[in-house]
Amino acid sequence: MTKTKNKRRTEWRKRRLSEGFCYNCGTRPHRPNMTTCERCASKSRELKRKYYNQHKKAGLCHQCGQPAVEGKMRCKECTTLANTRGKARLAALRNECLEAYGGKCQWCGEADRRLLTFDHVHNDGAEQRKDLKGPNSFLYWLRRNKYPKSIQILCYNCNCAKQYSGYKGPTPELFTEGLGI
Repeated sequence: MTKTKNKRRTEWRKRRLSEGFCYNCGTRPHRPNMTTCERCASKSRELKRKYYNQHKKAGLCHQCGQPAVEGKMRCKECTTLANTRGKARLAALRNECLEAYGGKCQWCGEADRRLLTFDHVHNDGAEQRKDLKGPNSFLYWLRRNKYPKSIQILCYNCNCAKQYSGYKGPTPELFTEGLGI
């Protein structure tokens, strides 16, 4: 397809959307906050499902069509790419959560993100971990619950001091008590 055809098609689809019609067919209104009508979306889902099942049956990667790793649904390249994207998305979510709580330790002011942890103010983290599925679901829970006040950021040292010494906040003796200093 030539560049002018692509440009025309893009402009035509933008016009359809601005007029409130489906991006694909242009004959029916699109769904709220979506670009396609229900009929086009249903067709798209059917095609994707068909494509997925054909590749699965043939032992091919469901994303690119290359031979999949034995016992897996993706080839090595697509798996690596998906893992990289997932790690980047998780790092961005963690940074978003840290920023929502001020981005530094609430007790000593440490700002190195590698050292910061999320602490349950009322020490009820074990109960919550039973309800959540997976280690990363906590970050999604924070965002979904609009960053509740029952969570605070502590650096690893302060978090350990709180856990093992029962401190309620920073004091001059925070890191020396129990060390015989």
